Amino acid sequence: MATLDTYDAQLAPPDIGPFASNLYQERLVALAVTRFDTWAQRGLSVVRNQSMLRDYEHWLTTYAANWLVYVADTCPHVNVTRVLRQRLAARVKQWTLKADTQLQ
Repeated sequence: MATLDTYDAQLAPPDIGPFASNLYQERLVALAVTRFDTWAQRGLSVVRNQSMLRDYEHWLTTYAANWLVYVADTCPHVNVTRVLRQRLAARVKQWTLKADTQLQ
């Protein structure tokens, strides 16, 4: 968890301004994507066959959807849904491709 704590401290300093600021929105998206990548990398270690790859892809997709819900619920005045959805969808594809490549 030290990695996640370090990311949190770097990406969300207390002086970033109001929720509507571009800097706050950029850091919120960066925080979500960084945390997503951290867990995706950890999950990658268990992918050993095609069945696990499908499970991993499903987990990534669900995890991305959960991030969107979490941000909408906890930050209702911050409009980052479109950007976050795009970035997380790209990360799901990238991590799935990496898992597929490691099986070959």
